[in-house]
Amino acid sequence: MGFFDRFKRKHEVAPSALPKTARVEPVSEKKRTVEGAAAARITAREYEDRGILVKPVVTEKATRLASLGQYVFIVAPHAPKGAIADAVRNRYGVSPVSVTVQRYAGTAVRFGRREGTTKRFKKAIVTLPQGQTIDVLKSGEKPA
Repeated sequence: MGFFDRFKRKHEVAPSALPKTARVEPVSEKKRTVEGAAAARITAREYEDRGILVKPVVTEKATRLASLGQYVFIVAPHAPKGAIADAVRNRYGVSPVSVTVQRYAGTAVRFGRREGTTKRFKKAIVTLPQGQTIDVLKSGEKPA
């Protein structure tokens, strides 16, 4: 239906319907990624800083666990155990023995007539070797 293309605006016309001199080649995705590849590379430390460890949990139970060598953190929902261990190693300089994770679903809440849910989150309990400790409050983070 090339006849009716005369009445369309230039951005509405298919590229094949335009004369060859008026065609504009789109920038390929490959060119974009090659130009920004150097800027897109991040180190493990920067990846950890982008939010693997969200914040330490400072409650009575977490303080009791800290005396046993276990520390509790709120972590990113997508973070696997290995990334959590690397983040603790990078930030605090200690190698964890084990990492246990727990996922918490958002619970239903009401505020008057309004219904909603609390945020879901992921909690990690990091166990350190005997004799090693970290001070979660000294690291400059806000307690939970």
